[in-house]
This record gives sequence, C-alpha cells and structure tokens, in this order.
Amino acid sequence: MGAAGGGTIVGTPATSYFLPTRRVDQPRAALRKMKNQKSRLVSLLILAVAALGPVFSTACSSTATRQSTGEYIDDAAITAKVKGAFVKDEAVKALDVQVETFRGVVQLSGFVDSAYQKSRAEQLARSTNGVRDVSNNIQLKTDQNR
Repeated sequence: MGAAGGGTIVGTPATSYFLPTRRVDQPRAALRKMKNQKSRLVSLLILAVAALGPVFSTACSSTATRQSTGEYIDDAAITAKVKGAFVKDEAVKALDVQVETFRGVVQLSGFVDSAYQKSRAEQLARSTNGVRDVSNNIQLKTDQNR
C-alpha cells in the first residue's frame, strides 16, 4: 500500500509503521556530480600545467635577444665595475658616458670633450674583469657642430 510522501505502510493495522522510500538516486547523483567536478578540476589542472610548463621552464633560460637571470646579474655587475672605474679615473667624466652590458659585451655611448677621453673610456672598459668585448659609440662634442 502506498502513502503520500513516497513510502510504504508495512504490517497489520495494529502494528503498522511507515517505511519511507529512500531515493537512492539522489545521493548517488550528488556523488557522481562531485566526482565529475573533481575530474574536471584535475583535468583543468593538468591542462594548465601542460600549457604553462614550458613558460616556467624557460623563465630562467636565455634566448638570442633575452638574458637569463644569471646573465642579467653578471652584466649588472660588469656595468657597475665599468662605471666605478670611470668615477675613479680623472680623464673620463663618468656622468657623460653611458654604459650598458649584454652578455659581457659593453656598449659605451655619450658625448666627451676629447678623443683621449673616448679611448680612455674604452681602455677602462676593456680592462674590467668579465668584459668580453667593447662597442665604443662615444661621440666627440666637437663632432656635433659638423
């Protein structure tokens, strides 16, 4: 015999009791939904790691136009040493000469008063430890009037 609310009345009229029908599908459906969500989350995580893996693995490596972290630090140290040598030298005006370093190659630029200052700046840069080559793009102030 059925009853409202989805249950069954069991027993004799004197000792009858109501057994509600369990909706077994509801807990299973909820569990299935949670497993699907978990599965989707794991899949998404795996996809993200696979997609971003190369980005993170190359973040510290260098390319033809980009330095690695170690190269950047080494070049910054070289630049500081060259500028320090310019400050100590009486002939080179440190504020007139810009120094940039990329993979051990020092580029000098700016404007100086004499050819001696230009060659002295290059000499100081070449004698700095760690410098592989020097590109001297310093211009003479007198050359500007031509």
